[in-house]
Amino acid sequence: MSITLAQLRQQLVQLEVHQQRREPAPTAPASSAAQPATYQSAGQEGEAGNGKRPVRLTAGQRAALMASKSAEQQEQAARALVLRALTGTPRTRLQLEQLLSQRGVSEQVSRGLLDRFTQVGLIDDARFAHTWVSSRMASKGLARPVLARELADQGVDAATAEAALHQCDAVDELEAARQLVRRRLPSCATKPREVQIRRLVAHLQRKGYGLADSLQAVNEVLGEAGEAREAHDVYD
Repeated sequence: MSITLAQLRQQLVQLEVHQQRREPAPTAPASSAAQPATYQSAGQEGEAGNGKRPVRLTAGQRAALMASKSAEQQEQAARALVLRALTGTPRTRLQLEQLLSQRGVSEQVSRGLLDRFTQVGLIDDARFAHTWVSSRMASKGLARPVLARELADQGVDAATAEAALHQCDAVDELEAARQLVRRRLPSCATKPREVQIRRLVAHLQRKGYGLADSLQAVNEVLGEAGEAREAHDVYD
């Protein structure tokens, strides 16, 4: 059975996660007086043992603990974090940078690690953008302006986003709009025709479609020529 490049990369990620889990965790520095406690007792003092339960560290405590590690220990921990984040879910480089920053990984360690992951193709903003556009248009019916804003929010640069959006032509976008109208129409089927049209057009515009495209999609779904003329009349 043939295997795609994407499947091969996914297997590589899973393999490296498995290897990371088998490696012993780095020991904490000897001067651990300032480190947050990781155990608490149910009414007793002393070492971790019976009656103790793990305490979930806050984001600030995790960042402080990471900052106390050496660069080598930070890189090992950061590598495991990135591999877990990539397993099953594509991420942009910016998303991973933010994750490592929140966990207290130094900028130098983060940049070097993400550079290597980018070089081997485990981080690929272009692939992320293409997957995002096709998935969001199919599942949510979003128009290109909204998709462009979402990609920007995820850290995809304008040129990469434009290349991904180029895969969806006007025909695909109009069909996505028609599908939205078909799904929405039953919810306002008992309303007067003018109310239906306004609600359907407003729904499409919230998804990022312009007025002209919204009217065309509504007209085509409503079907009959008389109804189509009425839809345009509502917005004259």
